[in-house]
Amino acid sequence: MLADANPDLIGLYACLVRDVAGVIRGLSRHRARHSEKHYYATRSRWNDRSRTWTAVDRAATFLYLNKTCFNGLWRVNRSGEFNVPIGRYDDPTIFTPQALRDASALLRRATLFCGGLPSGRRASTTA
Repeated sequence: MLADANPDLIGLYACLVRDVAGVIRGLSRHRARHSEKHYYATRSRWNDRSRTWTAVDRAATFLYLNKTCFNGLWRVNRSGEFNVPIGRYDDPTIFTPQALRDASALLRRATLFCGGLPSGRRASTTA
């Protein structure tokens, strides 16, 4: 069982289960375009509430921003906008396809919850 308050993290996990190849393709496009200009344009699109996303595009973009932002920090302001600057990496490891496939296989066995755990459930401290 995995639970988190961030719906985009849970959405990423769900997309890795449903369409890991699609997430990898989306990340490949981001990696090919990665630059300071691309990062800030992507961050701006992420924060545009009028923009519609496919679940896979949103998952790939969430992971791209997280892997290329300063220290992998996910922070939003009071308006809910992601506001972390780009990290200072020479060649960021945006993704490793096999690691995503491995995560997909493991996540298929998990039950995902956004927010807290369902009523009456307790978090386990064992693996």
